[in-house]
This record gives sequence, C-alpha cells and structure tokens, in this order.
Amino acid sequence: MRRRNIIKQAVIDKTNYEKIILIQDGVERLTEKQRNIVNMIASGYSWDEITEALHVCKGSISIALCNLKKILGLEN
Repeated sequence: MRRRNIIKQAVIDKTNYEKIILIQDGVERLTEKQRNIVNMIASGYSWDEITEALHVCKGSISIALCNLKKILGLEN
C-alpha cells in the first residue's frame, strides 16, 4: 500500500512540474513589463499596489493577464 502512495505522489508531482514548465514558458513570452506585473500578482500585490509601483494603469494589468491566458491556452 505504501508503494502505491509513492507512485501516486510521483505522478502528481510530475503533473505539477509540467504545469510549472508551461507557465514559465508562457511568462517568458510576455514583455518585460507584463512579466513584472504577473510576478507581482503572483507575489500577492494588489492591483492598486502594482499601479503605484510600476506606474501603469489597471488596464495594463488586465492586458498582461489576458495575454498570459492566451499564451497558456486558458482563454474562454
């Protein structure tokens, strides 16, 4: 039984690793400004904090997220 759990965990870890690689590839395809926005969102910054820190409008944040979703094939 313990062996099955180890195998199951390995499959889960592999799946997560593949998703991480896909996301990293997508982020690398963004512009530097868009990467900064996405990294700040991932770090927990609010949209207001991002607009102040990077001197961008909220529309720029939305566009960066939309572009990342398109690159990753997550658009509706």
